[in-house]
Amino acid sequence: MAGQHDVVHINSNHPGSRLGILMGIALPGAGTPVVSVEHGGTSIASVDVPHSIAWALPTLFRWSRRHVVRVVAVSEENRRTLTEIYRLPPKKISVVHNGVDLSAFAGPFALQSLRQELGLSNEQPLILVLGRLRPNKGYPYLLEAAPTILARFPTAYFVLAGNPDDRAAAEAQIARLGIEGHVSIVGFRSDVVNLLRSADLFVLPSLAEGFSLAIVEAMAAGLPVVATRVGGAAEIIEDGLNGFLVPPADSEALARTVRHVLDLDSASKENLRQAARERSGFFSIAATAQKMLDIYASLAG
Repeated sequence: MAGQHDVVHINSNHPGSRLGILMGIALPGAGTPVVSVEHGGTSIASVDVPHSIAWALPTLFRWSRRHVVRVVAVSEENRRTLTEIYRLPPKKISVVHNGVDLSAFAGPFALQSLRQELGLSNEQPLILVLGRLRPNKGYPYLLEAAPTILARFPTAYFVLAGNPDDRAAAEAQIARLGIEGHVSIVGFRSDVVNLLRSADLFVLPSLAEGFSLAIVEAMAAGLPVVATRVGGAAEIIEDGLNGFLVPPADSEALARTVRHVLDLDSASKENLRQAARERSGFFSIAATAQKMLDIYASLAG
């Protein structure tokens, strides 16, 4: 590989990624500067690795990045985790937020096909969650909040969209709570813009994130957002101005905040939507690409 490229760019989902660790060890030996983008700088407890090696993860990850010339964190929170837990040198880390193609959300939003698909009226509050159906995405806490939300908004409907890895557990919880008629697990969907256009509110109840593109997409679609204060969420949402932040793993806070948003009058909701759209403009794919190009240019010989 030496001499064939000016810079090598690698992506790592989280510090426990075996492929990410192997690439971090092997690629610098080719003599080309390596940039490693760390998308999930989560705590050790949040990384899915065998318990027997979890204790060694910070040392192994730090060792794998010793010859990487630049580490890119996707949020300031990610940067703090990489320096405080994994002990990477702060001077080696740059922050570049993930970006979204905002052109997909330009123009009038007229489609409502998800409501038609599910047999919902336009008057029913539709609450959307995007993300894999896994415990670390926090969906059990939103489901636990659902009965409290339904007590105030009895026609509300929840849509969980994303790979249904944990479908059986989710369906068992839905049955236990008696909310079968108010929740649909629709699985992976490629029509994200349509889902967002059909919803009234977007909720991201994650327990851990790097930097959520789903939050930016929802805001670009003009949706009110309720998200947990994890990862880079607080770098996207200005709490109470263009969205709302709640503590992770807190069903009561989720229920209270969702009810508050649904209770807002029309003018307040429109102000919130407009503020969300404006805020999403700071996280365009063009801005992300330019920042990465600047990093490449600073390293290329």
